[in-house]
Amino acid sequence: MGIEWNASYSVGIPSIDRQHQELFRQISKLIDAMHEARGKEEVATTLRFLSLYAQSHFEMEERLMAEHAYRGAPDHRKEHDGFRETFASLASQLQAQGPSAALAMEVNNKVCNWLVRHVLGTDRPLAAHLRERGVS
Repeated sequence: MGIEWNASYSVGIPSIDRQHQELFRQISKLIDAMHEARGKEEVATTLRFLSLYAQSHFEMEERLMAEHAYRGAPDHRKEHDGFRETFASLASQLQAQGPSAALAMEVNNKVCNWLVRHVLGTDRPLAAHLRERGVS
Protein backbone atom coordinates (compact mmCIF):
# COMPACT_ATOMS: atom_id res chain seq x y z
CA MET A 1 0.00 0.00 0.00
CA GLY A 2 2.97 2.29 0.53
CA ILE A 3 4.81 4.44 -1.94
CA GLU A 4 7.75 3.29 -4.02
CA TRP A 5 10.66 5.29 -5.35
CA ASN A 6 11.13 5.29 -9.09
CA ALA A 7 13.62 7.02 -11.38
CA SER A 8 11.14 9.77 -12.28
CA TYR A 9 11.65 11.15 -8.74
CA SER A 10 15.40 11.64 -9.23
CA VAL A 11 16.65 15.20 -8.83
CA GLY A 12 20.04 14.35 -10.28
CA ILE A 13 22.15 14.84 -7.16
CA PRO A 14 23.05 11.39 -5.79
CA SER A 15 23.24 12.38 -2.10
CA ILE A 16 19.78 13.97 -2.21
CA ASP A 17 18.35 11.11 -4.28
CA ARG A 18 19.67 8.53 -1.77
CA GLN A 19 18.02 10.40 1.09
CA HIS A 20 14.76 10.71 -0.85
CA GLN A 21 14.86 6.97 -1.57
CA GLU A 22 15.20 6.28 2.15
CA LEU A 23 12.32 8.64 2.94
CA PHE A 24 10.15 6.77 0.44
CA ARG A 25 11.18 3.41 1.97
CA GLN A 26 10.47 4.52 5.52
CA ILE A 27 7.12 6.14 4.67
CA SER A 28 6.10 2.98 2.88
CA LYS A 29 7.19 0.90 5.88
CA LEU A 30 5.18 3.14 8.20
CA ILE A 31 2.05 2.95 6.05
CA ASP A 32 2.30 -0.82 5.75
CA ALA A 33 2.77 -1.25 9.51
CA MET A 34 -0.25 0.94 10.31
CA HIS A 35 -2.40 -0.68 7.66
CA GLU A 36 -1.60 -4.07 9.13
CA ALA A 37 -2.10 -2.72 12.69
CA ARG A 38 1.18 -4.34 13.70
CA GLY A 39 1.24 -2.61 17.02
CA LYS A 40 1.58 0.83 18.41
CA GLU A 41 5.19 0.31 19.50
CA GLU A 42 6.43 -0.87 16.10
CA VAL A 43 4.62 1.94 14.32
CA ALA A 44 5.85 4.49 16.86
CA THR A 45 9.46 3.31 16.35
CA THR A 46 9.15 3.70 12.58
CA LEU A 47 7.47 7.07 13.01
CA ARG A 48 10.28 8.31 15.28
CA PHE A 49 12.96 7.14 12.86
CA LEU A 50 11.18 8.74 9.93
CA SER A 51 10.73 12.01 11.81
CA LEU A 52 14.44 12.15 12.71
CA TYR A 53 15.51 11.16 9.21
CA ALA A 54 13.26 13.77 7.58
CA GLN A 55 14.62 16.40 9.98
CA SER A 56 18.20 15.47 9.09
CA HIS A 57 17.37 15.55 5.37
CA PHE A 58 15.69 18.95 5.66
CA GLU A 59 18.64 20.34 7.59
CA MET A 60 21.02 19.13 4.88
CA GLU A 61 18.93 20.74 2.14
CA GLU A 62 18.59 23.97 4.11
CA ARG A 63 22.36 24.07 4.70
CA LEU A 64 22.97 23.62 0.96
CA MET A 65 20.46 26.38 0.20
CA ALA A 66 22.30 28.76 2.53
CA GLU A 67 25.78 27.78 1.30
CA HIS A 68 24.80 28.24 -2.35
CA ALA A 69 22.62 31.37 -2.05
CA TYR A 70 19.43 29.72 -3.26
CA ARG A 71 16.78 32.40 -3.83
CA GLY A 72 13.93 29.96 -3.34
CA ALA A 73 15.11 29.05 0.17
CA PRO A 74 12.36 30.86 2.15
CA ASP A 75 9.54 29.11 0.30
CA HIS A 76 11.39 25.81 0.37
CA ARG A 77 11.82 26.09 4.16
CA LYS A 78 8.11 26.87 4.53
CA GLU A 79 7.31 23.60 2.80
CA HIS A 80 9.63 21.75 5.16
CA ASP A 81 7.93 23.44 8.11
CA GLY A 82 4.52 22.42 6.77
CA PHE A 83 5.68 18.82 6.55
CA ARG A 84 6.96 18.95 10.12
CA GLU A 85 3.56 20.24 11.31
CA THR A 86 1.63 17.61 9.36
CA PHE A 87 3.91 14.88 10.62
CA ALA A 88 3.56 16.05 14.24
CA SER A 89 -0.22 16.01 13.88
CA LEU A 90 -0.15 12.46 12.52
CA ALA A 91 2.14 11.37 15.36
CA SER A 92 -0.36 12.81 17.86
CA GLN A 93 -3.18 10.91 16.18
CA LEU A 94 -1.16 7.72 16.34
CA GLN A 95 -0.49 8.29 20.04
CA ALA A 96 -4.17 8.90 20.75
CA GLN A 97 -5.75 6.29 18.48
CA GLY A 98 -3.09 3.70 17.79
CA PRO A 99 -2.24 2.29 14.36
CA SER A 100 -5.12 1.66 12.00
CA ALA A 101 -5.94 1.32 8.33
CA ALA A 102 -7.68 4.71 8.51
CA LEU A 103 -4.55 6.41 9.85
CA ALA A 104 -2.46 4.60 7.25
CA MET A 105 -4.71 6.06 4.55
CA GLU A 106 -4.35 9.52 6.06
CA VAL A 107 -0.56 9.20 6.13
CA ASN A 108 -0.67 7.97 2.55
CA ASN A 109 -2.82 10.91 1.45
CA LYS A 110 -0.98 13.61 3.35
CA VAL A 111 2.63 12.47 3.56
CA CYS A 112 3.06 10.57 0.30
CA ASN A 113 1.31 13.21 -1.77
CA TRP A 114 3.37 15.93 -0.09
CA LEU A 115 6.62 14.08 -0.66
CA VAL A 116 5.98 13.49 -4.36
CA ARG A 117 4.86 17.11 -4.92
CA HIS A 118 7.83 18.43 -2.95
CA VAL A 119 10.43 16.30 -4.72
CA LEU A 120 9.06 16.97 -8.20
CA GLY A 121 8.04 20.60 -7.76
CA THR A 122 10.36 22.07 -5.12
CA ASP A 123 13.47 19.92 -4.87
CA ARG A 124 14.09 19.77 -8.60
CA PRO A 125 14.63 23.54 -8.96
CA LEU A 126 16.90 23.44 -5.90
CA ALA A 127 18.89 20.58 -7.45
CA ALA A 128 19.21 22.48 -10.74
CA HIS A 129 20.55 25.48 -8.83
CA LEU A 130 23.00 23.29 -6.93
CA ARG A 131 24.23 21.63 -10.12
CA GLU A 132 24.80 25.10 -11.61
CA ARG A 133 26.95 25.82 -8.55
CA GLY A 134 28.99 22.65 -9.09
CA VAL A 135 27.32 20.43 -6.50
CA SER A 136 26.98 16.84 -7.63
